[in-house]
Amino acid sequence: MNIAIQNLASDLKSRFPEICFAFLFGSSQDGEVREGADIDLAVWLEDPSKRAELIPRIIGVVEAVVPRISCDLTLLNDAGEQLAFEALTGRELFIRDEAMDHYAAWYSLTCREYEDTIAWMKKQLLYRGYEVQWDH
Repeated sequence: MNIAIQNLASDLKSRFPEICFAFLFGSSQDGEVREGADIDLAVWLEDPSKRAELIPRIIGVVEAVVPRISCDLTLLNDAGEQLAFEALTGRELFIRDEAMDHYAAWYSLTCREYEDTIAWMKKQLLYRGYEVQWDH
């Protein structure tokens, strides 16, 4: 099933001023949702204390735009560095102009933390005698 990514981005941006930036990632980031797959959406909330009221509303909008496909929502505010980096390398839906400085700081921190984690993992694998074949 093809999804209208621009429609999804537009709906989320207009209905949720609380979302500073949003990404589509995983297998659906190209706009094609395969049978049995879901839509992986990652958002940064201006005020994460409102997550309880916003999560069901955001998921509801996504599932209304893309019927019969479930939404897996990630809040970037408290996502681990590996999940945050995966979202970051996905498809940008939008970044609000007023959140650009905050986005840039988050982007930089996420990349640095991810690289540190990968370096640590590589070091641990080598220490345990595994042959590591990636230069990331």
